[in-house]
Amino acid sequence: MKKTGILLLLFSVFLFLAFNKHSKDDHQSYQSVLWADASGYYVYNPIWFIYGNDCSSMPDSIRFKTGTGFSFNEKTGNIITKYTSGVAILQAPFFLVAHILSGPMGFPSDGFSPIYHGAIMIAGTFYGLLGLLFSFLFLKKYFLEKISLITVSVFFLGTNLFYYTLDASGFLHVYSFFLISAIAYLTTKIYKAPLFKFFLPLLVSLALVMLIRPTNIILVIFIFFFGNTFSFPENIAFFRQHLKPVFISLLISLSILIPQLIYWSQSFNSPIVYSYGEEGFPFLLSPKLIPVWFSTNNGLFTWAPVLFTGVAGMAMALWKKDRNGIIITVIFLLSSYVFSSWWNYWFGCAMGARSFVEYYPLLMFPFTYVISQIKSKVGMALLFVFFAGCIWINLNIIYYYDGCFYGGEWDWNAYFKLVTD
Repeated sequence: MKKTGILLLLFSVFLFLAFNKHSKDDHQSYQSVLWADASGYYVYNPIWFIYGNDCSSMPDSIRFKTGTGFSFNEKTGNIITKYTSGVAILQAPFFLVAHILSGPMGFPSDGFSPIYHGAIMIAGTFYGLLGLLFSFLFLKKYFLEKISLITVSVFFLGTNLFYYTLDASGFLHVYSFFLISAIAYLTTKIYKAPLFKFFLPLLVSLALVMLIRPTNIILVIFIFFFGNTFSFPENIAFFRQHLKPVFISLLISLSILIPQLIYWSQSFNSPIVYSYGEEGFPFLLSPKLIPVWFSTNNGLFTWAPVLFTGVAGMAMALWKKDRNGIIITVIFLLSSYVFSSWWNYWFGCAMGARSFVEYYPLLMFPFTYVISQIKSKVGMALLFVFFAGCIWINLNIIYYYDGCFYGGEWDWNAYFKLVTD
């Protein structure tokens, strides 16, 4: 009961912060939680439950009032979004409650009035808190509870996870963060108690996070190798021994893809579509790793220097040949390569390197490892001073900067002016 009370209190605080942050925002502007990309992820719910895939039934003004995150195909009559439906699936319960209450509470039941925006803020807060909880439970399997709690707190306050949970809760990142944190926690369970009840949520989470971003297939490496001492042949044998629960769980998880296949068939005349058009990975042979990590234009470590602690942990894991640390290092490098190969490797208007937010549950592991290795009071005090400075910079930017960083990639003068104002 005590732990439940703490979670409810945290949820209440998070909700207050989220609604307070948006209290003066116009829900039909860039400050809205359903603006641009966020409306493109979300629009599946109005399609499924209000309009059907029929653009003539949706007021034309809505797409402009939400930043044109989706469009209309006047020839086919379809509502077109290039984004997949994974985020919308997770948002659906909150959408439905808002839709049921919209009429009685005096709001238009159009899928985009203020009550729906409030529902998405609640959804982001809910999944963000669950993601933090699963991350904590994952870390607690390997580290002391107090140290694990410190890590989760520092990541929330000292990185853009705070922003994408409470401010930009319509974007995909907090939902993927929740799913990967669940995958991390459930992976620690399956090798010790390989039951259907663990395989099913694990594979459902994997299916959803891959639906949101297909490149998340690299998480299979984590599931297959993390948290066990098996060799590769032993891993194969383990899954073969439990083939029935794996197969049933896989079938159920694949059913999550059905709404997406139906939508693509209706809108693009094919069940399998690359809906991003000419957007792709032109830098596969020349990945922009240095800008992705260190540029003032949404560089990972530039905007969240607290993450250098995790890098130190990865270096220590490589030095000590720690298997789990090496696996996370490989996943970090692979994800960095993918993001730095994308045509828009800085990921547009963002608060820091938003593409990495979902991988924070994994990066927490080497981060926590560093904290656990510090034995002296002086060393711990210095580390906490570093954490406090990073948290101050992060929250200062979030609460006092309204927009995008418009300096160049290496415009340090403009960057330092921003973070010190």
